[in-house]
Amino acid sequence: MANEYVLSLSGEEATRFAAAKKAYAANVILHFLPKTFFWQMIQTEDMMGGVSKDIIRWYKMTTAKKADHGNMPTQNLAKKIVTLRLEDDETVSASTFSKKDEMIVHYDASGNIAKSAGEAMGQLYELQSFLQLHAAANTAADGVFPGGTRTKITLATDIPTTLPMSVTGSKKLQNALQKVKLAMIAKSVDMSNAFCFMTEREFAVLQQDDRLMSRDYVSPEYSDLIKDKLTMVHGIWVLPSTVFPQADYSLADDNTPSKNGANAYLENCAETVGLIFLPDALRKMEPEPVTGMYDWDSDKRHWRIGSVGFKSLESYRPECAAEIYVAA
Repeated sequence: MANEYVLSLSGEEATRFAAAKKAYAANVILHFLPKTFFWQMIQTEDMMGGVSKDIIRWYKMTTAKKADHGNMPTQNLAKKIVTLRLEDDETVSASTFSKKDEMIVHYDASGNIAKSAGEAMGQLYELQSFLQLHAAANTAADGVFPGGTRTKITLATDIPTTLPMSVTGSKKLQNALQKVKLAMIAKSVDMSNAFCFMTEREFAVLQQDDRLMSRDYVSPEYSDLIKDKLTMVHGIWVLPSTVFPQADYSLADDNTPSKNGANAYLENCAETVGLIFLPDALRKMEPEPVTGMYDWDSDKRHWRIGSVGFKSLESYRPECAAEIYVAA
């Protein structure tokens, strides 16, 4: 039968299908990784087969003058429990096929399907990372542990008007990055590995400003040749992103992930023009980053082929995250 279940495969057909699955899963990961910056930068917490995990976060040690020469100084190391939770359901990116033979062919010629499935999961992971980073940046201090950092640029009608494609717009972004850096240093954050993400439009505002180009290695007539290169402002690498969440993601829908029964990654980023990230800001929890999948839906009578994986993230050190936003 055309729709027979995969476990009934036998002989050469079963061997061919098993080999194709391995090649397909490898191709999914191959196309997932280039689409996400965060996966390789954020530390992974081993969930030990569970769905939640408590980890202890330590902060500064404080000292007090000893009472006499016979006693050691009192030293208190502040700590708090950070709870990490896996998403309740796996995330799936898949296409449907009505016939078993058609699905097996797509496993054999896995390039296009694996590319689409892996890239879709990578873009979703990147978006959820941005949203969790926004949440970290908006975390308030609790009296012992510092919170995230937010720097405002005064709004003039809309974002393009506030940050025009000119030296004026570039200077506003540069000043905001400087304020962010100083505020984070005051919270004992090591800024040697800091990145700022923004939309391609805001990135272009900085790129058109040739004052940011080093005259040590390039002359003005060659300035256009490096316009698409990385820009560093006040020691912070600035990167454009096609999935930067400059929109309102605060409303849940049927596809909104949940963690422990609560909706996750619901953030309003409509006024956000930059998110600053250091690797300690977040933690990721995943038994596996992403893998290939095949599935027979007995109700709808079709095959699904694509990718699947958990994509949970939580805030760990909010002081390692910052937001630049516009507001009146």
